[in-house]
Amino acid sequence: MYKKIVIVNNNLEVIKVKNWLNKISREKLQRYLFVGVLALVFVAFFISLSLVKPNENTPPSNNDPEPPVDDPIVEEYEVLKSPVLGDLVIVRKFYNPNSEKEDRLMSLYKIGTRYSTSTGVSWEKEDGEPFEVYASLSGTVKSVRSDNLYGTVVVLTHDNDLETHYISLGEVYVSEGQTVKQGDKIGISTVSSYDNLRNHIHFKVIKKNRLLDPLTVIGKKINTIE
Repeated sequence: MYKKIVIVNNNLEVIKVKNWLNKISREKLQRYLFVGVLALVFVAFFISLSLVKPNENTPPSNNDPEPPVDDPIVEEYEVLKSPVLGDLVIVRKFYNPNSEKEDRLMSLYKIGTRYSTSTGVSWEKEDGEPFEVYASLSGTVKSVRSDNLYGTVVVLTHDNDLETHYISLGEVYVSEGQTVKQGDKIGISTVSSYDNLRNHIHFKVIKKNRLLDPLTVIGKKINTIE
């Protein structure tokens, strides 16, 4: 209960006032509180709107779809192929001191009175006839030279620091500096005097001046040849 003091005719009078809250029911009080809170929320909302200013530096919205991103290009490496096609016979193998005795014997050849070791692989046809020789990889013709002992020799350079040599050619279809694709005709096999073989082709594979056994790298991608 509240008390209110007033001065009437120079006399103090105490007027008792009942608590006004007692006159308000609980239901009405809750309603008043709800209305009051709602009013405060609306006031705060409109004040916040008046304080927010558009950002003049914001670039205009671009609703255009982004262009599709292409998949990364995966480089395809060629597989080193045999320079000959068909049913040809291997008559000379690459010399490897750790290979079987039969293979070591097949890697020896005689020049005059001296034996030499084979640094590549030689093929010939069973009937001894000439046959076509093909580029085992795409590349560039590094050199074409004629030799009394080895016949015509063609050297191709390739990616991954590889070279391929085609020895004992008769007729030749390429020239120095020419770009060739894998499978292009290089020439025709012939008989040469460096080895006591019939019509054949001798094939070498070299990487960074190191001789490789052709039979171990034919069928491999060039990026895996070490």
